[in-house]
Amino acid sequence: MNKALHRFSENKTVDRFATSIKRMWKPYPILVAVALFIGVGLRIWEFGKLPPGLEQDEVSIAVEANSLYYYGIDRNGISYPVHFIAWGSGQNALYGYLLMPLVPFGLTTFTIRLPMLISGILTLPIVFGIARKIFSPRIALLSIFLMAISPWHISMSRWALESNLFPFMFSLSFLCLMHIDRRAFWFPVAMVLFGLSMYAYGTAYFIIPLFLLAGSVFIFWKKILSRKMLAFGLGVYLVVALPIFLFILINAFQLPEIQIGAVTIPRVISDPRIIEMTGFLSGGKRWYYYDLLTTAKILFLHTDGIPCNFIPPFGYLFPGAVLFSLLGAGLAAEKFVKQKLFGDWAFGVWLALAFLLGMTIPPAVHRINIIFIPLILCAALAMDWILRDKRILLIPATAGLIAYAVLFWREYRSPEYQNSVGWEFNAGMIPALQSINKYPDVPVCITNEMNFPYVYVQLVDRRNPNDFLATIQYLDPIAKYRVVEKMGRYSFGIHNCSLNTETIYILKIDQTLPMDSSLFNAETFDFFVVYIPKAFD
Repeated sequence: MNKALHRFSENKTVDRFATSIKRMWKPYPILVAVALFIGVGLRIWEFGKLPPGLEQDEVSIAVEANSLYYYGIDRNGISYPVHFIAWGSGQNALYGYLLMPLVPFGLTTFTIRLPMLISGILTLPIVFGIARKIFSPRIALLSIFLMAISPWHISMSRWALESNLFPFMFSLSFLCLMHIDRRAFWFPVAMVLFGLSMYAYGTAYFIIPLFLLAGSVFIFWKKILSRKMLAFGLGVYLVVALPIFLFILINAFQLPEIQIGAVTIPRVISDPRIIEMTGFLSGGKRWYYYDLLTTAKILFLHTDGIPCNFIPPFGYLFPGAVLFSLLGAGLAAEKFVKQKLFGDWAFGVWLALAFLLGMTIPPAVHRINIIFIPLILCAALAMDWILRDKRILLIPATAGLIAYAVLFWREYRSPEYQNSVGWEFNAGMIPALQSINKYPDVPVCITNEMNFPYVYVQLVDRRNPNDFLATIQYLDPIAKYRVVEKMGRYSFGIHNCSLNTETIYILKIDQTLPMDSSLFNAETFDFFVVYIPKAFD
C-alpha cells in the first residue's frame, strides 16, 4: 500500500514537472523573439559604417537640425519652418526635428542615422501588431519574419533618407486606429499621429486625407464610434496638420509665407515639389503609361536604378514575392466581403491608395515606400494560406527564406556594392573637410562633381547660417535645386576657383589637379583627394 502511494506521488510529481516545462516552453513567443532578434541584428550590425559616407539628403537634414538647435533658424534663415526650403524646392521637416535632440552628442554618421534605425526596428513589432489584429497570430509571426529579412526595409533602416520615415509613422498611426473597437481613446491618438505623418513626406498629402475620408465613412456607417468622438478625432487631425495644409496652399497658389510666433509656414524659392509628390496636382499622359510601367518594374524586377534603394535581384522580398502579394490581396478582399470588418476595410484602402500613388507620381522605391508594408502583409497572408495544410513545406520554405536573407546580406556587405554606394554617398568628403580645419583662413576649391557639396561644408563648419547666407552665391538663385558657386572661403567647381598655390583643393579621385601636383601634398580620403600647398609646411 505504501509503495503504491509512493509511486502515485512520484508520478504526480513528474506530471507536474512536465506541465511546468510545457508552460515554460511556448514556441510562439520564442519564434517571435527570434524573428525580432534577426531583424534587429541585420539593422544594427556595423551600423554607421554600412553604407559608407553620407548622402546629400542626410547631410542636408543634419544641417537643418544643427541650425535649428543652436540658432532657431534653418540654413535658409527661416525660424522653425514646418517644411524646409533646403535646396530651393523643399525638404520634409519631421526627421530634422526628431534629430534635434541628438545634436549635442555630435552629428556623426551614427547619430544622423539613429532616428531612422530606431523607427526601422520599431516597425517590426508594429507590423506584427497590425497582422495579429487584422488577421491571426500565425500570420503575425510570418509578417514579422518577412519584415525582419526584407532587403528593402533593412536597407532603408540603415541610412537617413527623411522620406523613409513615412512608412513607420503611417504604420504606427494605423495600428492605433485598429484598436478603436476596444477603446475610443485610440482614435484621437491615431489622429495626432496621422497629423504628424503629414510632415514626414510629401506623398502623405495624397495618401492620408483620402485614407481618413474612406475610414471615417466606414466608421460612421458601422457606428464604430459616436459622432462626437468621430468629429473630435478628425478635428484633432486637422489642427495638427493645419500648418502643412497652409504650406500646400501657400506654395500651390504662390501666396506669402505665414509667421505664427516662432513657427514659419514658408514659401519655397522655386516651383514646389508638392505638385510632383501629391499625385492629384500632377497628371498627364504619364499617369497611364510611364508611372504604371515603372511601378510594375520596381515590384517585379526589383530595381529603380538607385543602388541605395534596391540591390537587384533583392527587392522588398524574395523574387516573385509580388505574385504572393497579389494572391494575399485577393484573400484579404475575400475576407472583407465575408466579414466586413473595419480592419480589413482600412487595410484594403491603404493598399489601394498606395497602388494609385504609384500611378500618379514619377515612381521610385522611396517615393512609393508606403506600398511595401501592405505588400509584405499580403505575402504573409498568401504563404499562410499555401502552407496551412502543407506543413511539410514549412521547414524548406523557412530555410529558403533564411538562405535568401544570407545571400542579400552577403551582397550588401560586398566590396563591389559598398564601393558603388560609397561613390554615391560621397564617402570621404566629411573627413576630407575636417582635415583642412587647421587652415581656417585659406581659400578652398571643392569639386562640383557631386551633388550639393556646400551642405557638406555647412555640416563640418557649423557656424551661424546667417554668416553663410551673407556670402553665398548661386548659379541660379531661383532654381529648383540651387547650385552654390561660392560661399565664404569656399568655391565649388574648378572653373569658379582661383588656380594658384595658395589654395587648398578637394577633388574626386578621378579628377586631375589643374596645376603642377608636385607643389602640393596629397592625402586621399576614400573617394576624395585633398591637395594642400607645400608652401604651408
